Amino acid sequence: MSKKDLLSKFKTKTKEITVKAWDDEIVEIRELTVSESNDIQALMLKDSTSQDLADGKVNVSIGKFEEAKTRAVSMALVNPKLSEAEINSMGSGAKDGINEIYEAIGAINEPKK
Repeated sequence: MSKKDLLSKFKTKTKEITVKAWDDEIVEIRELTVSESNDIQALMLKDSTSQDLADGKVNVSIGKFEEAKTRAVSMALVNPKLSEAEINSMGSGAKDGINEIYEAIGAINEPKK
C-alpha cells in the first residue's frame, strides 16, 4: 500500500447527527485525528502513574473526564463550531446534548452492523 493510499484510507470522516436532547437539532461532527485522540486520552489518564497503568489500574478524576469530554466535543464539532470556552459557558441544560455528541464521536468509526 502506498503512503497516499494509506492516508486516503484513514482520512477523517464527518457525519451529521441528530441531538435528541437539543430538540432534535442536527450537528455535524468529525472523527478525531490520532493526535487529538492521544491528547484526550492523556488528559483523562493524567492522574494515573506509569505503575498504575502497568498494574492495569486507571485513575480518572471526574473533573479530568469532563474536561476531556468538553475538549473532544469542541474538536469534533464541525457545524456549529464551538470552542471549549463556549461549551463551558452553556447552561447545564446543554449537558445531555454534549454527552450525546461525545458518544457519537466514539461511534463514528464503528463498523456498521
